Amino acid sequence: MTDMSGLTALYELKKDAHRVGANAVVGVDMDCVELSGAGNMVLLMASGTAVRAEHCSFTALKEN
Repeated sequence: MTDMSGLTALYELKKDAHRVGANAVVGVDMDCVELSGAGNMVLLMASGTAVRAEHCSFTALKEN
């Protein structure tokens, strides 16, 4: 995997998340699969969960 192909996969993931109204992606995973026996063609996949994150302070999470 080249740096540019990895960046492209992450950029596409970010675009898809933004398209559905998310402002962050969590649990990002990158997979690379060889598609040909000669090893000259690969499929690079980036996946994750698109979320709409809001500001949260730790004081709001403390138990009383």
